[in-house]
Amino acid sequence: MTKATITRIRKVHDYRAFQRWTDDGRATDFARINLLYGTNGSGKSTLASLLRSCAASDAEAAQSKIELAATIDGVESTVTHATEGFWSRVQVFNAEYVHENLRFDDSQGPRSDSLLTLGKANVDAELELAEAERRRAEIEPKAAEARAAAKAAEASLERRMTEVAGHIVDDLRTSPVATYRGTNTYTRRNVRNLLVGDRTVFDSASADVAADRELATSSAPRPYTGLFTGELASVDDIRRDSVALLKEDVISRPLAELAENPVGAEWVQRGLPLHGHASECLFCGNEISSERRAALAAHFDRSVTDLQARIDAQLAALNASKQSASRLADSIPGDGDLYPDLAGALRAARNEVRNRVDRYQKALSELEGRLNAKRSNPFAVPEFDLITAATPTLHAVVEVVDIHETRRLGRV
Repeated sequence: MTKATITRIRKVHDYRAFQRWTDDGRATDFARINLLYGTNGSGKSTLASLLRSCAASDAEAAQSKIELAATIDGVESTVTHATEGFWSRVQVFNAEYVHENLRFDDSQGPRSDSLLTLGKANVDAELELAEAERRRAEIEPKAAEARAAAKAAEASLERRMTEVAGHIVDDLRTSPVATYRGTNTYTRRNVRNLLVGDRTVFDSASADVAADRELATSSAPRPYTGLFTGELASVDDIRRDSVALLKEDVISRPLAELAENPVGAEWVQRGLPLHGHASECLFCGNEISSERRAALAAHFDRSVTDLQARIDAQLAALNASKQSASRLADSIPGDGDLYPDLAGALRAARNEVRNRVDRYQKALSELEGRLNAKRSNPFAVPEFDLITAATPTLHAVVEVVDIHETRRLGRV
């Protein structure tokens, strides 16, 4: 905003003596300089207070709902108490201004130094500055003592870090790991970097100096290469293929006594190849008529035997997946296969993987049971609610083994 001029006071809704006041009937705009005059109590001081309240953005200004006409950068505008950027340029020099800024009524008499300061904000700043000067004079002697103490503490810290670095060099001088032996250049700077860096590295650190020294100076353990390297079949793929078989229907003319007796049907189906062209049943000795032979053939239609063959293949795949999951779980290293301080992380990873393997195998066993039932009675379409499970991986264990290998090869 470069230039702003108030041209009219249009209305004041509620401010002390001004109640629903408007300038209706007053056609003349304000000039550049204007004189307000009137008898005592006519509202001269009240109007000045209202303008000052608007400049200070206090609650009374909002209640007044004042509305002005103003020319701002040559544009006719309407100004209210909330118009941004306008009221910060309004200065009202009334009795309140004198009381707040010039302080002629100070308890110690007139304060002529305030005559050089215009604006309440500057007066407050001067008071804060004076208080700050007083506090500085009070604190400065203590600050000098604190600086001396801090300097002495820093020197003591430097000496202690040098001692720690020396102990590290001596402890690791006989280590079989080349990286540890090359610690002659390990100085207090390295110790300081650890102290001022990420302190969470100390959360799981050992506090047993003797055990740590023995670990660092002993022969490096063997690499662990026994992890399962195959890939388990996705439990989602297995479930999808198995459910498709369980829901599949067959096209045939089932015999009621066999459709309702899956065990008997399976027994009859196995016995059919034994009879070939025999005219009598090898088990009961009864005659096998051509009509009976045709009915059995219709019951065990090609669609039935095809479905059973595909179920057999799926059962074999389920069994292979369960065996692979067992090999995966068995490939996890034992506590003694890695650095001793990794035992806790290894146990947590091992438990996580084995729990997932158990649930995976339970889900596959449940599918095996459903598929075997479907194979015995292909005509049934069962309703089921299967166990949910995720496909196990060794990711958690591999992370721990990688730490072991990194340390073993001296890369830390």
